[in-house]
Amino acid sequence: MSSRNVGAVALVILLGLVIGTLGLVEADLYAVGVLLLFLGGVGAAVLMGAYLIRYFSAKRHALAAAGPSITYGQLGERAELEGQFQGQNGACRRWFGLPPLTCACVLPG
Repeated sequence: MSSRNVGAVALVILLGLVIGTLGLVEADLYAVGVLLLFLGGVGAAVLMGAYLIRYFSAKRHALAAAGPSITYGQLGERAELEGQFQGQNGACRRWFGLPPLTCACVLPG
C-alpha cells in the first residue's frame, strides 16, 4: 500500500464529499458525489485487502522460518508428563479421600 495509492483513494473520497455537498443545490451533483464516495470506498477496501494479504503472508513466512513449534519427541514427553500428573493426582485424591476424577485433565501449555 503505497502512499500514492492511499492519496488517490483519499482524493476520490474527498472529491465525492465535496460534490455530494454541492448536491444540496443540484440533485445531479448529489448522485455523482454518491457514486464517487462508493468508488472511493471500493478503493479503500481494495487497499485494505492488499495490506492484510501482505501482513498475514509475512507473518506466515516468519512462522515457517522459525521452524515447527513442537516436535514429535516433545509430544511423547508431554504424554509421559501428563501420565505422571494423572498418577500423582490420583494418589493425592486417594490420600485425601476424594473420589477419582472422571474427566481427562490437560496440562497447560
